[in-house]
Amino acid sequence: MEVIHNEIDSARANKKLDKDQRVSLAIEVGSFIGQMFCQEMDWEWLQVLDPDGTEAIAVVSGNRALALDPIRWVHELISDKKRANNCLLLFNMIHAGRLPPSRPNSYVWIG
Repeated sequence: MEVIHNEIDSARANKKLDKDQRVSLAIEVGSFIGQMFCQEMDWEWLQVLDPDGTEAIAVVSGNRALALDPIRWVHELISDKKRANNCLLLFNMIHAGRLPPSRPNSYVWIG
């Protein structure tokens, strides 16, 4: 995950990345992050409604308490330089069991 964190930092610093390149990078890196959540923490990919009410492909915790749209998350991290690059922190906190308060099947959005 540290490599991904550094890749996001590099993309944020690269002033030559255009919109299409940011989208492609977000798809590639976000898909990889989502798969890491699935393999390391037994989450799974699922189609759910995001906070805006539109359908999103997300990774969700086993009890459906938490949801993350990793592609959108990475795109926001790459595009919004004012936003902290929290990908390593979030992954490590969830991996350590330090989860935000949530109820099963509540799909609390993180990231």
